[in-house]
Amino acid sequence: MISVQKAEELLALYPPAVFTQTVSLEDSLHKVLAQSISSKRDQPPFHRVAMDGIALRFDDYKKGIRSFKVANLQKAGEPQKTLDAEGACIEVMTGAVLPKNTDCVVRYEDIEIIDGYAQLNIEVDFMQNIHQKGSDHQQGTEVLPAGVKMTSPRIGIAASNGYSQVQIYAMPKIAIVSTGDELVDLQETPQDHQIYRSNSFSLQAELNSFGFKDIQSFHIEDNKESLLEKLSFILNEYGVVILSGGVSMGKFDFLPQILSDLKTKEIFHKISQRPGKPFWYGVGEKGQGVYALPGNPVSCLVCLRRYVVPALYKAMGSRLDVERGSQSEGVLAKDFTFEKNLTYFLPVKASKNHENIIELLPCPTNGSGDYGALGESDGFIELPLEKTFFKKGESYKYFPWGHI
Repeated sequence: MISVQKAEELLALYPPAVFTQTVSLEDSLHKVLAQSISSKRDQPPFHRVAMDGIALRFDDYKKGIRSFKVANLQKAGEPQKTLDAEGACIEVMTGAVLPKNTDCVVRYEDIEIIDGYAQLNIEVDFMQNIHQKGSDHQQGTEVLPAGVKMTSPRIGIAASNGYSQVQIYAMPKIAIVSTGDELVDLQETPQDHQIYRSNSFSLQAELNSFGFKDIQSFHIEDNKESLLEKLSFILNEYGVVILSGGVSMGKFDFLPQILSDLKTKEIFHKISQRPGKPFWYGVGEKGQGVYALPGNPVSCLVCLRRYVVPALYKAMGSRLDVERGSQSEGVLAKDFTFEKNLTYFLPVKASKNHENIIELLPCPTNGSGDYGALGESDGFIELPLEKTFFKKGESYKYFPWGHI
């Protein structure tokens, strides 16, 4: 049995295979960038007028001139015009290139134009109201690093630098596989010894909330032959396989052996944590990531949220905690005791206090099958195994349930 930290290390060391593809900029939203984006030119590419008004020579102003003859008009999108005469100015529009021989822009609100002359009503400064060439970034500067998730502002940055297509990490094709003879579909009526199949729905919802959409659900009964046949097909078709159930110590928990028979290399099995101790991870011979989660509902969802989602993003070069706010810090809102020598994932209700600090109120479950209590939570915190008493006001890692 390994520690939570060791499990994280191994998941990062043995990631599933990922692939890149080139897409149009319009189709890159919410995708993880697989290339860096560099500026093809200075930004702005010219001295850009920042306010509607007039452009003049600051030297003329220093000579005492306060009334300037309007000599021309510079619109946005026009080639640069030139100011030739002393004591003259050019009317300029926001976004226009700054006329040659001018170095100061005065807003219309600060002048009066009478009989073709602009009279200044304020003191002015050199280069005022001018967005200077290269002041945002210079040609060749990296403006977007690989590994960031494409948002609308980032798409705008790429477009402003002339990128019509970008290389992104293809979102993995994911199979969710539930196992167990006790499970029935939602359309069926369960017998006394049966329960509804729920894990696949909660797992898919959590994955969807983090942008994973290419997902198919399967159910396989607890039968070695069926498991072997169907998992062989699934491993051949899907890059990520998430299994629910069949990894504990029961007589019908066949998955570890069957996965080994299917040439999936075991990376680890069992983590010193609660819930979710039996978590199993392996890599298929084609680089498939195989995450076998415990069948209990709380264990299953917590392991997916704590390990699988961050691991998939890290495989794509992305830091999920930065990109999605998926992990943060919060403080306990009341004392809590957990006396087992295990890392404990405690469901919590989150709120912000007057200092904008996240306060986390424990919502302990009635065991790893208690979905009801989990439904009251906003996420969970990670309590380290080195302690048994956790004081109100102490700060811990907080993992909110996903959202877009």
